[in-house]
Amino acid sequence: MKKPVFIQPASVQQIAALPYVSVGGQTQILLITSRERGRWILPKGWPVKGLSYSDAAAREAEEEAGVIGPVSAEPFGHFDYQKRMSKGYEVRCSVLVYPLHVIEHRLEWKERGDRQMRWCTLSEAAGQVDDAGLCHLLQSAQRTFPTVPWTL
Repeated sequence: MKKPVFIQPASVQQIAALPYVSVGGQTQILLITSRERGRWILPKGWPVKGLSYSDAAAREAEEEAGVIGPVSAEPFGHFDYQKRMSKGYEVRCSVLVYPLHVIEHRLEWKERGDRQMRWCTLSEAAGQVDDAGLCHLLQSAQRTFPTVPWTL
């Protein structure tokens, strides 16, 4: 009997929230650390059955960062990265990024003890993340973020 062959997909879909607030006319976004390697990232995860991608992104933001607010129905952009899975192999992920206007930051949330967080400008955020695709997205957001008419 032949062994089954595992064929890895070209890429898998993930979703992310881009939590933001406006402070004194300046946009600030929220970065969090990844649990395993402590890298600065956006709240992100896998799509959830029964939820739209935007609602799943909002759920990730609440679970990973304790932030709540209206989320754009349309993604701002996307980026690709290599995700290291728990069994050691890597998979290419394509991440759709949904802006989330933060109106509440909870004192307690699911992953509070697992992550650090930092509010920063888009420029500062681009310098903090080590993923090239996310860095490029944040750099392009510096030019378009204030003028994009998101549907919330």
